[in-house]
Amino acid sequence: MTVRATRAVEAADVLVWTDSLVSPQIAALAPQHCERIRTSTLTLEEVMELVVERARAGLRVVRLHDGDPCLYGALAEQICRLADAGLEVEVVPGLSAYQATAAALKAELTIPGLVQTIVLSRAGGRTGVPDRESLAHLASLRASLCLYLSARHVESVQQELLEHYA
Repeated sequence: MTVRATRAVEAADVLVWTDSLVSPQIAALAPQHCERIRTSTLTLEEVMELVVERARAGLRVVRLHDGDPCLYGALAEQICRLADAGLEVEVVPGLSAYQATAAALKAELTIPGLVQTIVLSRAGGRTGVPDRESLAHLASLRASLCLYLSARHVESVQQELLEHYA
């Protein structure tokens, strides 16, 4: 978690947090008076309704995602809804899983003369991906390929990637 994100949580009147992905220890950083709203059982519409309602009441609302909110976090949809409600938004970047994983593995994702490109993507799954972004196409680039939201598809992803990677 970045220092900037920590300060935002510590100053929150309302913390709307992705409790299925974010540690309760992080939510505990919010002040005693802070209302903590867990989102694991809520739809995006319900979450946005709560955020708009609390913000219009003059409360400082922090919508806490895991990782980096600009990756697979429905950020554009949330910002548009808040803008439609006339609310200003500050997006605080986070650390992404690909960064944390590389650090934990003590691995460099770009190596001079070997690989200079990092591709962030996901397996098709229920949502699907455009044909031009198929795993077969991305793997053919032989770049560092970091996959999100793909744990349910490990076997099929591995089979597809082994056609392009050792």
